[in-house]
Parts: sequence; structure tokens; C-alpha cells
Amino acid sequence: MNKTNKKIWSVLACVLVLSTAAFAQAGRGKGRLTGWVVNEKGEMIANASVKLEFEKGGLKDETVSSAKGEWSFISLGTGSVILIASADGYLDGTAQARVQQLEKNPPVKIVLREDTEKKARVKDEASMLELEQGNQLFNERKFDEALVIFTKFAEINPNVYQIYFNIGDVYREKGEFEKANEQYAIAQAKAKEKADVVMQAGFLLFMTGVFIQLITQAERWYVVRYLGVEALGHLYLTIMFVTVYQLVPTSLDSVVLPRLVKDFESGSAQAVHRELRRFLMLCAGYGACAVLAVSLLAEPVVALILPRYVEDLQYVYIVLPGLIAFTLAGPFAIIFIVLIRYNALMVAYGGGLLLAVVVLGAAAWAGGSLDLREVSLTRSLVLVFMAALLVVMYFRTVRHYPSLALHRPSPAHPS
Repeated sequence: MNKTNKKIWSVLACVLVLSTAAFAQAGRGKGRLTGWVVNEKGEMIANASVKLEFEKGGLKDETVSSAKGEWSFISLGTGSVILIASADGYLDGTAQARVQQLEKNPPVKIVLREDTEKKARVKDEASMLELEQGNQLFNERKFDEALVIFTKFAEINPNVYQIYFNIGDVYREKGEFEKANEQYAIAQAKAKEKADVVMQAGFLLFMTGVFIQLITQAERWYVVRYLGVEALGHLYLTIMFVTVYQLVPTSLDSVVLPRLVKDFESGSAQAVHRELRRFLMLCAGYGACAVLAVSLLAEPVVALILPRYVEDLQYVYIVLPGLIAFTLAGPFAIIFIVLIRYNALMVAYGGGLLLAVVVLGAAAWAGGSLDLREVSLTRSLVLVFMAALLVVMYFRTVRHYPSLALHRPSPAHPS
């Protein structure tokens, strides 16, 4: 009887061991993994889909985050897992974790980025159709075919960093987790690079504004220091005119830029050419209207409203040519904004500041040798110099981006 009991217990022990091993191989056990889904601001995301998969295959599970963004998986075996979270309006986010059965596993935070550039820099509608086809194949679990389409899309549109998440998902479903992680790393690196570019661009644009302010302050410092506060009052009319004059070019930039970016990214050279030419004609027309208005209306209007400043119109007349030259450089300068190459703007504005400082500094060294007319002429020359720098850098840049040329792209001639 004892021998029989021993045999029974031995069989049961073997069954228990084997079943436990099989259970663990399937990814099941006593482990528990929790965490939450948040956006980049740290705000909880509710109703996000969270998928769990063991790296070495086996268990796959899925859940949905609660109203507080929390999620949990129970009955997990020991091993490394990949977590993929997705939610409407966000890019998929991934995280890795190590599950232990006998220890408390630390919570895992999955961060999702807002999907603000899903179609950014996609060159044409055909690419988008191919992308949709690839997504359809992925949903049909035709991973090899989807991988071909996603890879081709990435070659054509390398700046769409989201495509690398798609490629990583394909490798993940194929069980090639190392390759999947490589693609996820590429996507994250490109996303960070793009964010860095935007941050740098914002700083450079800020600096161009600082340079303009410094030019103005250098001019005012010289006038107050060597010509007196009363002399600065004679520039009041010029300062007011410059401020009002620049309202229209600034508004034109805001109207033209979005259309120009769209045409450039779609690869339509003819549309870009047409938009730039129209912009140049508008700037030229505005400059001509400004000359006409100042010539015919400035003196009678000022005499009626501000009679004490009529004599100060001479300084407006001196500055006006520089303003017009700078306005005409607008269609050339706008391509640097389209390309997010603000270094060129830094060079132009910095060059203008340097010229102003050199001229005014030399005059100060000579004991204040410039009068108000010459100070106004210096401002006009600084604007012309900045415009010339922008045009020169435009022609150097457009050689690498022929679609941004102001001249009409010429068709290729058969040899």
C-alpha cells in the first residue's frame, strides 16, 4: 500500500512539475505587472489600448487603461515583456519590463506623443495610399508584404519618423524583437531630432528679433549721447512710419508661408514658383504704393495732424529706400523659413547689426561726426545691406533646391 501511495504521489508530482513548466512557458504564473499611460505633459490617458507580449514568444494579452490611465496584467510568468500602448490622437508608445513572480514588479509608465505630424513631409498622395495599403496588409497579418511597403515608404519619406514604429511593429509580430527594438529606437531618435530642430529654430528666430532691437538701440544710443534727447524726438515720425510700414509685409508673410510650405512638400515646383512670383509682385506693388503715398500724401497729412513734425519728413524719405529694399528681399528670405534654415537669417540680421555698430562706433570714436540725416542714411544702408545678404544666400541655397527658384523651372531638353 505504501509502495502504491508512493507511486501515486510520484506521478502527481511529475504531472505538477510538467504542468507548471508548461504553464510558465506559456507566460502564465503568479506575476503581476501594473502601470499607467500618460502624455508628454504627464496627464493620464484613459481608454488607451495596452498590449503585452513576452519577448521569447508565448503569452500575449491586452487590456484598456482606466479613467485614471492605470492598467494591470495578472497571472504572468517570469520573463521580459514588451508593452505597446495606443490611443486616438497619439502615436503608439512602447516600453519594456522584466516580470518576476516572487517579487513585486515596479510600475511601468508608457508615454504617448501627440500625433501632430502624421502626414508631415509626405511627398504625394500615392505615398499615403501605399501607407494605407501597408496598414491593411499588417491588419491582415501579411507582415512580409507590409514590411516591403513600409520600408519603401521610409526610403521616400525619411522624415516621417512614425513609419519606423510601423516597421518595428512588423518585426515584433514576426517575433524578431531585436530588430523591432532597433526600429523603435530610430523612431524615437528622429522624433527627438525633429523636436531639437524646432527648438533651435525658435531660438534663432528670437535672436533675429533681438538683432533688430539692438540696431534700433544702437541708433538711439548714438543720437542721445552725441546729438541730444531733443534730436531723438525728431526721429519720432520716422520710428512711427517704420512701425506702420512693416505691418503689411509681416501680414503677407503669414498668408504666403503656409501655402508655400504645402506646395514645397508636395513637390510642386510650378506651384512654388507661382507663389513666390506672386509674393514678389505683391511686395513690389506695396513698395510702389508706399512711394506714391509718401510722395503725394505725407506732407499734407502730417501738416494737418502733426504740423510740428513736417520738417522731420526728410528722415522718412531717407529711410524709405532701405525699407523697400528689405521688403523686396522678403520672397527670397521666406525660403529659409520653409527649409527651417534660420542660420541664413542670423547671418543677414547679424551682418546688419555689425554694420550699424561699426558705422556708429566709428562716428562715436570721432566725437559724434554724424548728424540726423546721416544716422537715417545709416539705417537705410543697413537695411539694404541685410537685403543684399539675403538675396545672395538665396541664390546659393536655391542651387540645391531648384523647386524654390523664383524663375520658372525649365523643362529638360532631349540630348
